[in-house]
Amino acid sequence: MGKAIVSTAVGVEGLPLKDGEHVFLADGAEAFAQAIVKLLRQDEFREALALRGMHFVRRNFSWGKAAQVFADACRRVAVNA
Repeated sequence: MGKAIVSTAVGVEGLPLKDGEHVFLADGAEAFAQAIVKLLRQDEFREALALRGMHFVRRNFSWGKAAQVFADACRRVAVNA
């Protein structure tokens, strides 16, 4: 949706997201609040983080990407059958 995301490390566990590049990580209530305030005050950082995050998700987790992974797996199974 093109929005900057603040998450805890547990919230993005297992996803190949980079702190400060695709998402803003903050553990604990105070750190989380500080991260939100930073995003509200720094328009350029917020917009850049949102854009990079959106592009990363579209590139790696879109329906088209999921369909391609599934089709590749089916081809591998058919070749090995």
